[in-house]
Amino acid sequence: MNFVLEKFKLDPNLIMHPRQQNMHKSLRGILVICGMWPSKAMDEKKQKWINLHALFLHFFVTSVPVLDVIYIYGDQGVSFIKTCHMYTNLILNLILLTRIVTVWTEPYKQLVVKFYNEVHLSNYKFRTDATMKILHKTERYCHLVLLFVTASATFGPFFYVLTPALTNFLNGAFKENSTAELESPFYIALPFDYIHSVRNWCSLAGLFIYVGLFFTCLAMIFDMFMFFYVIHLMGHLEVLVAELSVLSSDKLMLTREEDDAMFNEMKKIISHHSLMLDALHLLERVFGPVMLGNYSYDSVAFCVVLVVLTENWPMGFIAFAVLTVVIFFQLIGESYAMEQLSTSMEELHSAVCDVSWTCMSLRNKRAYYLLVLITQRPYVFKGVFVVVNLENMAAILKTIISYFIWLKTMGSSTN
Repeated sequence: MNFVLEKFKLDPNLIMHPRQQNMHKSLRGILVICGMWPSKAMDEKKQKWINLHALFLHFFVTSVPVLDVIYIYGDQGVSFIKTCHMYTNLILNLILLTRIVTVWTEPYKQLVVKFYNEVHLSNYKFRTDATMKILHKTERYCHLVLLFVTASATFGPFFYVLTPALTNFLNGAFKENSTAELESPFYIALPFDYIHSVRNWCSLAGLFIYVGLFFTCLAMIFDMFMFFYVIHLMGHLEVLVAELSVLSSDKLMLTREEDDAMFNEMKKIISHHSLMLDALHLLERVFGPVMLGNYSYDSVAFCVVLVVLTENWPMGFIAFAVLTVVIFFQLIGESYAMEQLSTSMEELHSAVCDVSWTCMSLRNKRAYYLLVLITQRPYVFKGVFVVVNLENMAAILKTIISYFIWLKTMGSSTN
């Protein structure tokens, strides 16, 4: 892992404001186009055409689940594979809807502002060699996440949209007198027939590409921003551990200057820790419902997608392989990140307890006791009422395997 991280070239503007860095300039551009950038909260002017596109995209995402349900209700008696395909799209669109609702909330806007003004480690004023190493490592992890998301967002929509067109071509459905049904990347209720009409199907090709691209951006860029936030929070906790080493002293008696310096350092650490607690509270407030939705989606969609992969070979594999990988790594990555966040909080408390306090003055001992008290409470990230950790991730994977076997059996009996 360290070898891979060392390969990433860091932005020379790393010590400048995050919004001036190349990676975050690109991220901001994508968030603006998708309507996820709070321009007003960031004191920026939003271009009119971008605002109109964002409103259209959000309206379309809100409408698609309704059109999905209407189509499923009116298209009874379809094959088992097509049913799995339609329900997978419906669940994914509902997850996207939760992201759109979250984007319009005030806490989300506060979180974006807090990330760029406080949480991003480039904002940390007290720079030392240790803190700069932590900043570099944090940015390399962010680059690694960006690389995975970019690859998935590029290849996923491409194969997802291309596979139905390729299947239709191989089945001869594009021929003039063909009676075969045309396969589609998604199925929604429209006022015209695009399942039996090649002309209508081709007229929707642009819509298929648009939906595949921007729906993927809405899903993955949103989660990527959450990963950035969590990675930088863990970087701050590492910085706090590094700062605690200054407090330890082997002297039996400190001078007045040393005592004052230690007191000021503890005040800085307590203030820094309070900032992190506020950031953690805002993280859970914004992404808690999202994580609950992700866990629900992973539990249902993963097993359905696995059925499509195995039953509809090889076209099902081509269309859904990238989505399967994304769902798998999303489940593991988010659970691991939140588990590591909890572990970092525990390591901070252990580092506080390891500080030598016997030589401190009464004033410093009181500040140290306060530091012990505020760090001893364990942190657990909750998706509303579900704890996000590796233990629950393992339970979800077991449930997915059980449902996958059941769906395979049901699909075999149906066929």
